[in-house]
Amino acid sequence: GWLVNAVEARKVWPGVRPLVTVATAPFLRPDGTICQMPGYDAATGVLYVPIGKFPTVDENPSPEHFGTAVLDLEEVVCDFRFERPEHRSAWVASALTVVGRSAFDGPAPMFVVDANVRGAGKGLLTQTTSIIAIGRETPVSSYPGDAEEMRKQITVAALMADPIILLDNVEGKLGNDALDRALTCTMWRDRLLGKTEQVRLPLRAVWFVTGNNVQVGSDTARRVVHIRLDVLSERPEDRTGFAHPDLLVWVRSQRPRLYIACLTILSAYIRAGSPDQSVPALGSFEGWSKLVRNACIWAGLPDPCLTRQHLAQSGDSVHEILAGLIAAWIKYDPNDDGLVLADVVNQLWGSTVDPASLTQ
Repeated sequence: GWLVNAVEARKVWPGVRPLVTVATAPFLRPDGTICQMPGYDAATGVLYVPIGKFPTVDENPSPEHFGTAVLDLEEVVCDFRFERPEHRSAWVASALTVVGRSAFDGPAPMFVVDANVRGAGKGLLTQTTSIIAIGRETPVSSYPGDAEEMRKQITVAALMADPIILLDNVEGKLGNDALDRALTCTMWRDRLLGKTEQVRLPLRAVWFVTGNNVQVGSDTARRVVHIRLDVLSERPEDRTGFAHPDLLVWVRSQRPRLYIACLTILSAYIRAGSPDQSVPALGSFEGWSKLVRNACIWAGLPDPCLTRQHLAQSGDSVHEILAGLIAAWIKYDPNDDGLVLADVVNQLWGSTVDPASLTQ
C-alpha cells in the first residue's frame, strides 16, 4: 500500500506511457486514420483491446463506400417515424458522435429524444445507438431536476467514465445550471461526497435524454440536438409489420458492420480534406460541428442542427408566455388608450379581488 500511494502521489511519471482510455473497437484518430491494430496507440494514448471481430476499414473510401455506409445506418431506423428528415439525420449524428468521440476536441451537444406519445420507441432508439457505438446497452438514470442533485449525479458519472449518459423519461422542464455547465466542458471539478477534497475529472461522455414532449429551458436549448419521433397511432406499442421485429437482437448481430459504417463516414470526410459545408458556427461545440455535423451534411443528409431551431421555438416557455401576454394586452386595448392594472383586475375578476394577491 505505501508503495502504490507513493507512486500515485508523485503525479509525474517520466517514461511511463499515458493511458487515455481503453477501446474495444477500431477507433478514429484526429487525422482521419483508423487504428485497427490491437495494442497501445502512441498517437492517441489509447489501448485497443478488441472485443469481437470487425471488418477491415478501407483507409481511402470511395463515394460508393460512404454512400453504402449511410444506407446501412438508415436501415437501422427504417421502422421509426421521425417528425422531419433532419430528425433522422440527428440520430445518425448521435451515433457518429459516440463512435468519433476521440477524433474531436471539446464537448458534444446533448441529444434529446422525445415523441408526441408514449410507446413511440424513444428508449429503443437510444439503445440502438449505444449498441452500435459501444457494443452494449447503456444503464438509465433519472433526471433529478434540482441543480444540487444534478451536480452529484454528474460527479458520479465522471468517476464512472461511461461513454454515454442516459437520462430517461424526463418530465417537466429540462435544464439547470449544473447540467448546462457539464454540457459545455470536458473537465469537471467537484467535491467527493463525504470528503473535503476536490477532484478534477475528465467529462467526455455523450449525453442522451428521453421523454414525451420534452420542454427544454432556453439556456439548455442551445446545447441540444433534437431527435423527434412523431407517431400517428394512438397505441404505438401495438403496431406490427416491422422490418426488424426484434431490433436490438438484429443490431447486436450487425454491430460490426454498423460500427464500421460510422467510422467510414467520418474517415471519408476527413480524408477528403474536411470540406467546409457553409453552415454557421455552433458556439461551444465547434469541434463537434466541424467533424460530425459537417460529415452528415457532406454525406448528403440534412443538417442535424436544424432540429435545434424547432426545439428552441417550442421549448422557450418564457418567450411563449410573454408573447401571449403581449398579444392578449393588445386585444384587450385595441385603441392603445392605456389601462390601469386595478381597472383590468376589476373588470376580469370583480372589485372584491385584491390586485396584490395576483402577484403571489
